[in-house]
Amino acid sequence: LNTARILPNFIKKKVDVFIKSATIPLNIFLPLVMCSIIIWTLEIISLYLCTVSIGYPISIWLAIFTTLTSSLLTAIPITPAGTGAVEIGVLGIFSLVGIESTVAVTILIIESIENNSPIVKIIDLVINIFLKLLLLYII
Repeated sequence: LNTARILPNFIKKKVDVFIKSATIPLNIFLPLVMCSIIIWTLEIISLYLCTVSIGYPISIWLAIFTTLTSSLLTAIPITPAGTGAVEIGVLGIFSLVGIESTVAVTILIIESIENNSPIVKIIDLVINIFLKLLLLYII
């Protein structure tokens, strides 16, 4: 990107630093994408298994849509960490597809317990350590 003709020098330096820092080499980008795909897949499977565990399996497409929507609601600063907004959003999605509110609340409670269980925290720690070691090895 040639910013020399368009921007003043002090802004050009800041834009160049931003572009350089935002550019990820391919040897780092591909492992990050692979790890991201694995993590998203595990999130989707987690929701699906929560629904199966209560005898109310949902379609995999609904699990994908619900997982992505809940992550988006977490990222939008409606409330701290999306608390409450995520649950309302997921309940809304489930009610739109005809899932009874008692079943939807049960799914949310099971998923919340599962997401905060010690085993999930340990798995999360192992994945984070693996990613950091991978990045250290690549860089």
